[in-house]
Amino acid sequence: MATNPITLGFPAGRLCSCCCRYVHLRDSGRQTVFYREIGKNCPGWILVESGQPSGEADDFYDGGMILPFADHKGYGLGVVLEFLTGILLGDARELNWLILALDIATFREKDEYATDAEAFIKTLKETPAATGFVEVMALSEPEARVSAQRESERIPLPDATWQVIKDIAHKVGLSNLNTFLDPTTKSNGKQ
Repeated sequence: MATNPITLGFPAGRLCSCCCRYVHLRDSGRQTVFYREIGKNCPGWILVESGQPSGEADDFYDGGMILPFADHKGYGLGVVLEFLTGILLGDARELNWLILALDIATFREKDEYATDAEAFIKTLKETPAATGFVEVMALSEPEARVSAQRESERIPLPDATWQVIKDIAHKVGLSNLNTFLDPTTKSNGKQ
């Protein structure tokens, strides 16, 4: 089964938009790629082709799989998603999409919705944080903060990823990546 990400988004009045993206697996594949690039083991979410557990990212690329979250519940969600984004659509099995948009006005007045959405987000934000945590965040708030930080500080890249970029640039005749990127904004030089 493919990862078939689920993305849900809701406007939340003037405060924010709440978006959540997840897959039925313990990892969408991006962390597995990252762990492979930095030579680190995955935290127990890989099964080898024979069904045995592994922490090696390379095992995923050698016919393994990423385990579903919530065990059989995640597996069940994956099967449902395969029906919705694959079997229902016919032959289009690789890049499968199901987009469902709901018009708020069909259910209620948009202004009333916005007021209730803002009140809900405010309630979430006012919830005392658990011991060891600073605050309760709304959906998309961590990503919005990281996005703002990376706009000002650049995007950190693992050495292996930076090397791939340099290799591709060389192949297409870009001899000086500094023309397009400034890789010196951090001490490791790979930004």
